[in-house]
Amino acid sequence: MISLQSNFEITPTPLIRWLDNVLSRIITDFQGIAPNLVYALIYLVVGFLVAKFVSGTVVKVTRRMGLDEMAEDSPLGELLPGDLSRLLGQFATLYIYLLVGLLVMQELGIGRLAAAFNGAVEFLPTAIIAAIVVALGFWLADLVEDRMADSDLGDGQVGSLFGAAVQVFVYIIAIAVGFGALASSTGAGGIAFPIIQAFALGFAIALGLAVGWVSKDHLAGAVESDDEDDYE
Repeated sequence: MISLQSNFEITPTPLIRWLDNVLSRIITDFQGIAPNLVYALIYLVVGFLVAKFVSGTVVKVTRRMGLDEMAEDSPLGELLPGDLSRLLGQFATLYIYLLVGLLVMQELGIGRLAAAFNGAVEFLPTAIIAAIVVALGFWLADLVEDRMADSDLGDGQVGSLFGAAVQVFVYIIAIAVGFGALASSTGAGGIAFPIIQAFALGFAIALGLAVGWVSKDHLAGAVESDDEDDYE
């Protein structure tokens, strides 16, 4: 009998060898990265659930504290796209998503994206704190101005000007604190603080000139009224 086995041997072509190498690499790489993909998927699912829970909690707590009403009564109320509580809840959700993204990038070994996410994770809390400080400062400035307007000190042109000056001064302090926190986190403090100091100095000079000019007119009117009383 004639053996046919040797007659049917298939010699692999270069294309077949290339496809075999490619498939082998894909299978090997997938086997190596499969646990990381599973962990990344778990991070995404858990992060989504935690973000929903934290966002709802932040909205409920801030509404009970009355931050929405405080924001509406402040000048920042017109600038906000919606309720302050809902905005803070969205910030909390975004922050958790950034944390989850950072974990996923580190798990998958993507260094450059992980570095970008790390920068965003470090900056966002500072930005939120700065925004809260500015909002509370503006609310406090309006409260002080209203209290001064209701008191005897707020009577007259000088008192009104003094109340407005105190209000603007508190505005400057709030902006300086908030902007200073952002500048320190981004390394721009060397530029930020000279700008704030120059603005505060200009405001102080303008306030002094305005108070002096109004006081001059006020004193002149008082002297004229005294002269008229003496003449009578």
